[in-house]
Amino acid sequence: MKIHFICQKENAKNDFESCISKYSQTDWSKADVHVVMGGDGSVLDDLHEQVKKDVSIPIFALNYGTVGYLTNEKDWQSLPERISRAEKITVPPLQVETTLASSGQKVRAYAFNEVSFFRGPSMQAVDLDLLINDSRYNIFGDGAMIATPMGAHAYLKSAGGPQMPKGQNMLAIHSNNSANSFSAVVPSDTVVAVASRQNQKRPVRIECDSKLAIDHISRAVVKQAVHKSQVLLFDGVKKNILANRLRMR
Repeated sequence: MKIHFICQKENAKNDFESCISKYSQTDWSKADVHVVMGGDGSVLDDLHEQVKKDVSIPIFALNYGTVGYLTNEKDWQSLPERISRAEKITVPPLQVETTLASSGQKVRAYAFNEVSFFRGPSMQAVDLDLLINDSRYNIFGDGAMIATPMGAHAYLKSAGGPQMPKGQNMLAIHSNNSANSFSAVVPSDTVVAVASRQNQKRPVRIECDSKLAIDHISRAVVKQAVHKSQVLLFDGVKKNILANRLRMR
């Protein structure tokens, strides 16, 4: 088994060096599996890097972070055996195609947890139109987010968003502190179009998993990108917690 180890945490460096000594280090692109030694943010970093390079290499993450919702227990002594028996969970990201207000330039980005629409540099409340299955909804306030099942316990939960049904491939849509609050759970193949109604006075900022920000957008189209799906590997307790939510029936 060819393993590439990724370490982004100071508290994992000793184990990282021990793993390389025991199992050796394979080049990033030639590995059978990536072992990420960090937290949820470290896993998201590798997911985004793989999407950027248009590859899909399974990720088995060891928890050296705080929450570790996307990780496994950090015992590395029998990694090949654990990886071989781990369950594969496929996670398709969201694709967001934005149009910049100033130039009309198109910018494409991806998110595995959520795409968020926030107040821009002026900090004025945003004025958004959401078009969902031919129905139009106005959001006036802090903004809105579109979340995946993987993001159900991330920003969506802390923002008071709707509960996502376990084992079903759905998307959640939730407004943030808006005058006309809105929450919905929709099928994963739903295409959501978002338009800024006052992009000069009330500029809008998009964030994807808090990894990429795009300012001054006039409109955006968000949809699931199955062709960019990645694979997470889980065993033990975390397998039961996360796999039950992400395993699609």
